[in-house]
Amino acid sequence: MRYLPVRSALRLFMFLLGSLAGCPNGGIIAQSLPKPRPDTLVHAPWLREVLVAGTRNRKSTVSLPLPATVISEEQIKRSATLRLSDLLQDQSGLILQQGFGTGIQIQGLGPEYNLILLDGEPLIGRSAGTLELQRLGLNQVKRVEIVKGPSSALYGSEALGGVVNLVTDDAENHQNQGSASLRVGTLNTLDLGIQAQQRLSKRQPAFWDGGVNYFQTDQYSLRPFTQSPLLSPLRRFSQQQKFRWTPHQDHQLLMQWRSNHDQSESLLSAVTNGQRVESLGNEQNSEHNVRLDWVHQPSHNFKNYKGRLRLYGSQFDKKQSLENADGPLYSDGFEQRYLKAEWQGIWTSSSQSEWVYGMGTVRDAVRSERYGGDMQERTNPVWYVFQQWDHKLNERASMLAAVRFDRYQLFGSAWSPKIAMQWWQNPLVNWKISIARGFKTPDFRQLYLNFINPAAGNYRVLGSLNAQQVIAALDSAGLIASRTNEFALLQELRPEYSTSIQWGRTRYGRRGILDWRWESHWFGHLLENMIDSRPVAIQTDGSQIFSYLNINRAYTTGIENKLSLEHPRWSANLGWQMLWTGRPEDWTRIRNKEVYTRGEDGFSRLMRASDYRGLPFRSNQQVQVGLTKILAKNFYLRWQTTYRSSWLTADTDGNGLYNRQDLRAAGFAVHRLVGGGPITWNKTGVVLQLQAGIDNLFNYRDAFFVPNLNPRTLFIQIEWRPAS
Repeated sequence: MRYLPVRSALRLFMFLLGSLAGCPNGGIIAQSLPKPRPDTLVHAPWLREVLVAGTRNRKSTVSLPLPATVISEEQIKRSATLRLSDLLQDQSGLILQQGFGTGIQIQGLGPEYNLILLDGEPLIGRSAGTLELQRLGLNQVKRVEIVKGPSSALYGSEALGGVVNLVTDDAENHQNQGSASLRVGTLNTLDLGIQAQQRLSKRQPAFWDGGVNYFQTDQYSLRPFTQSPLLSPLRRFSQQQKFRWTPHQDHQLLMQWRSNHDQSESLLSAVTNGQRVESLGNEQNSEHNVRLDWVHQPSHNFKNYKGRLRLYGSQFDKKQSLENADGPLYSDGFEQRYLKAEWQGIWTSSSQSEWVYGMGTVRDAVRSERYGGDMQERTNPVWYVFQQWDHKLNERASMLAAVRFDRYQLFGSAWSPKIAMQWWQNPLVNWKISIARGFKTPDFRQLYLNFINPAAGNYRVLGSLNAQQVIAALDSAGLIASRTNEFALLQELRPEYSTSIQWGRTRYGRRGILDWRWESHWFGHLLENMIDSRPVAIQTDGSQIFSYLNINRAYTTGIENKLSLEHPRWSANLGWQMLWTGRPEDWTRIRNKEVYTRGEDGFSRLMRASDYRGLPFRSNQQVQVGLTKILAKNFYLRWQTTYRSSWLTADTDGNGLYNRQDLRAAGFAVHRLVGGGPITWNKTGVVLQLQAGIDNLFNYRDAFFVPNLNPRTLFIQIEWRPAS
């Protein structure tokens, strides 16, 4: 498909926007409309969608002037997914990206630009730049919130592309209850979970909520881009305990502790000097998260004020080893400690205005043998302040404005502003627009890494702070054959920035007992100082040395459409995203006739604009289709299909651009079929929830480009809980 430039895409969008404006009941110039009251849409199921990630305060997605999605607990259970990665790949506008781990791509921005939160606090452990989503289970998760677009105005660095928040802290459910579940499946898959919630005191409200989970499977890959599909056993144990106490009507305390331990093995296969070498890797991860919240909400004076002090600590430890037939190749340790203290206030100054403001400090520290062969601690402390204003302009319009200031020890300061507006054209149609600027600081890996991969040709990756020194030492030892042009660009890394605009329309409707919602919006991101790894030198044995550089600018832009249908006996959802990406300087080089590629005859020719395909690992199209049928006695059957079009993976013609002649991964679709329902014994007061399903129904396999995709798997699950 011919690449569509940003200007043409914008013209197309404006044409579609004008067409929508001329639709029946959709003209934005209409003058005699009744006063819109979106709160009267009480029949619509999505009015129950409440999230906190977008504003740091509970807010309905209907009233939020930002693109946001809430995956409810019921939707999570009906999807029958166990890991966060499997759940997110079914969502519109999200794509799983394989690298050194499985991450999520939001609106064309890769895993390193998206923040993963647990109850509003960041999860750590990006040892190779990507937070491994396959190690995050969904036990005890009440809902998943997704906010697309820069959220640095609230969360700082790494929230440049979007935020995914796993919510386990349900403050409104204080009933005594318990449940246990067991799942078995092919590939020796076993999942066992136990959860309970108990009121501890009658005089002073005190509640305990806890759960444990054990998971194992014989199909797991922490090392993508192997040459063949390989079994990789995984064993994981996780638990979470929460204690909530209200000693006084004005005060509430929450203590939370979560831990996760997993161990996996992976068989790696690589070709070195024409010979295939297989190596056995072993990895152990240990993670702990501790949170202490004190919430103060006066019941007499200052009733419009709510304050919260939060202390959060997280620890992540990883141990890796690699060996082949000749013995041990390397061992690696990675340790990260994250400490945060934050105070936040919420003040409702009037019925039209609410203020959220706060300040905090973070100490992030890592130790790794990959950072120069020692375990010296590296830190990058930061303190920050933020403020947000949520204001209702009139009965039709509202706005959300936010700004945050971060002061880093290594990179100076960064401002992150955001403004968003929502306007109700009529009671069933609203328009949203938001403009924001986000940032991401260089991570420890990009600064200090000193890594050699003996399993893949001995290539070396160096952080920007030590690249010149290490290459100079290798050159003195006679181990450097040449330096590339990028070597002259090595310098101290600067933070990355993104300016984003999102503009969309949501149409609600009801016909009989059928509720429907159609969302359509356009997004555009312009990244500056984008950090990428580039070859900077070649060693005498032919292996390359890579380092990290700020490579000017890049953009992602696209159009996303989502249609949701809700009927008492069935539901359906359809998502479709079109995406275009690239770098402005690439277009300049093409227009100046500076870039060559290979023609169909194999000879060199000038590259044409139609050859250009933008950034690697980005698919131009993505489609999700989900159908759920409610059967007799509350049993259900659900079909889910996710399609991703082809994407480029390597610059094989060596011109520095990604074009249609380069190495391409084929587009593919995966399908899931799930069914189940409850069986109730009234005499015993017990409910058994049964589920059975098939993942990857047609057994799609691509061991080279999608190695973490499991083959066809079958499972059956039983959940026990008392009848309500």
